Amino acid sequence: LAEDGWKGLLALTTWCANRGYTLPAVRPGSIGRPVGLAEDDPAFQAYRSLHYLLNVSEVKESVPPNTVKIIRTLIAAGEVRHCPKLSVAGIDLLHVLCNIVEASAVNICRDDGEEQERSVFWQKSWLPVLESMAEACDTCSISTVRQHALSMLTDSFLENQGGLIPVVHLCVALGNLCIPLAGRRIKELRASWDGVDPQDEIMIELELCIGLIFKPLRHHVQNIVNDGGDAMIALWKATLEVLKIVLGDQFSPDEMSNDKPVFVNVVAKPFNELALEHLRNVIMVLIDYDILHAESTQDGDISSWTWNALGEIECCKKFLDEWKQAATK
Repeated sequence: LAEDGWKGLLALTTWCANRGYTLPAVRPGSIGRPVGLAEDDPAFQAYRSLHYLLNVSEVKESVPPNTVKIIRTLIAAGEVRHCPKLSVAGIDLLHVLCNIVEASAVNICRDDGEEQERSVFWQKSWLPVLESMAEACDTCSISTVRQHALSMLTDSFLENQGGLIPVVHLCVALGNLCIPLAGRRIKELRASWDGVDPQDEIMIELELCIGLIFKPLRHHVQNIVNDGGDAMIALWKATLEVLKIVLGDQFSPDEMSNDKPVFVNVVAKPFNELALEHLRNVIMVLIDYDILHAESTQDGDISSWTWNALGEIECCKKFLDEWKQAATK
């Protein structure tokens, strides 16, 4: 298909997505749950068109222009029209697009593209896909949509071709986007839980947030370390800053009042235990890579900063001696 043909197809798909966004909300079914879109709904047709276009062989190694913008419109349409299936389907399209971006990156590396060209490609083609997934995590009101977005966002760093991601862009995506996003969602979930929402739904989202903080970091730690200590220090500091917020806050009087002990017992405590388990695992990995030591070699180094930061978190204090002992060589 020639360039003009692609422009025409995507312009029509854009119109359908925008038109679908403006239509009234989907009427709930007889049991009060939203139903799917009609066969001739323009948003549904836009999704079907994109699903086909992103799976044809011609697109497998190139990134169609404006695709991210169209998918973001579909996800937003699912939100305003009370059709979470459309939002989830849009997030799946973002994941497919992420794989296409990584395949295109393989071609650039294989063709010995200039370093500047590769860097611009990751910045303009890969980061916007992740930002769109993160936007769904932040703005969607339906928990299943947020959970799916968190899961796909995490998986985007764990795919087979994830090692191709340049460390500079990896650290930007994790340190500036994913880790702060997870911290915000954890605080919002903790602050907004009223005992009415199912605790299982809350715990699922909390677990996904913890996974977003730690799983990509563990998966890519070798590449980050190989690139130099500064990148690892910056990313680890961003991680600890978020943990100081989500783990360091003691339960407020409101949280300990008569209507909140259930939160403390069935949500907050299991969450803290899960976060500490992930934290310990990453600390052991950093010790194995000879990044963390029991004693700092100079003021302000990563070891000094780590132990000082963890010492400020009440639930971490009792594990400090154990962790430092493991770092003693």
